[in-house]
Amino acid sequence: MTDYIDALSQRELVYPPSSFPSYSNMAYDVLGQIVELKTGKNYSDLIAHDVAHRLNMPRTSLLKPDDSLGVIPTDLANQSWNEDFGWAAPAGAMYSSASDLARFARLVLNDLASFNETSLGLPGQILREWFKPHSYTASNVGFVGLPWEDVRPSIPGLNGGFPFTVHIKSGSLIVYESELAIVPEYGFGLSVLATGGPSGTVRVFEDELVLAFARAVEAKRVQYANDTYAGTYSAAVGNSTAVFELKVADDGLGLELVRWEYGSLDILGILLNPSAPMESAGIVGAPIHQFHQFVRRQSTNATTPVYRLFPTQAFIPDTWRMSVWSPASPATPVTESIFAGNCGEWYGTDAVYYGGQPADKIRFVRDEAGSVAGVEIPWLRLKLAKQAL
Repeated sequence: MTDYIDALSQRELVYPPSSFPSYSNMAYDVLGQIVELKTGKNYSDLIAHDVAHRLNMPRTSLLKPDDSLGVIPTDLANQSWNEDFGWAAPAGAMYSSASDLARFARLVLNDLASFNETSLGLPGQILREWFKPHSYTASNVGFVGLPWEDVRPSIPGLNGGFPFTVHIKSGSLIVYESELAIVPEYGFGLSVLATGGPSGTVRVFEDELVLAFARAVEAKRVQYANDTYAGTYSAAVGNSTAVFELKVADDGLGLELVRWEYGSLDILGILLNPSAPMESAGIVGAPIHQFHQFVRRQSTNATTPVYRLFPTQAFIPDTWRMSVWSPASPATPVTESIFAGNCGEWYGTDAVYYGGQPADKIRFVRDEAGSVAGVEIPWLRLKLAKQAL
């Protein structure tokens, strides 16, 4: 490894460190050697035990499997199939199958929401950090991670028109191409392995498959939200009634608050019109008004807001947070502003408390059968039952 480092030190620096991405396998070559020195084990043995065996990926290996397990359509493919990368093997050159890669994607998706040790052997926090981008590209949709290649497309009809993330790991070796895509917002991953066709074929398949699955999941999650969460919730408040009504947002992103009354107090009306007189609201009106003022200051859109609920994947299941929502389309921002299209609503999360509880927190309550039976608004110390349709 000393000779390798010495050779690298003679190479001309292309960009300053941490400035602009440039593809290279060299760091992974060195990392593989460091892992071997640290563990005292051969890298191929580490892959066999710590990856293939641990994760139940029997077709994944640095060592060439039996030819009967591969697709070798041409002499050129045979040359690639038998390639030995030796010292540079840690940078790639693994053999695997579509089913093994799909299993890896499932493990990742299951583990991303975890707060503890995961199936992959990493704490959930470390796994989530692993998927964060490390550098921009010249494109406004492309980012570079370690080792992920991220794209954040904005597709009409998907994710409310806002960007969603596709984490990609691609590879190619002469006539072999591979793509692994993980899409956390939609909860699916897929792998495409190809050989014998035109260069770039696998990327075309991946593009079509991701969009097809995303649209299918979008339709299902809208249906699930309608069946599970949308509706009217109510509870007795003294001699009056509290009402909390939700619908699935028209663009499918989140639950929209369409009615919120607490006795004679129109809470949603106060949220939408903060200049309304507060005398009749009593102590309840103060946190509502404060919450609205805080989150509206962060919104970059001056139009009349709506309020939506979004799930948080927190420790307590079915916990959602409420946020102001600018109804203007993200695809058509005001152009003469550096803040056009910017999302500032995240400033308001968990910002206003009343009685030790966050004013934006909502928790759905399920019955013994697992169906949503009510909603809890902690800062009001209020539980409302879901009304039958």
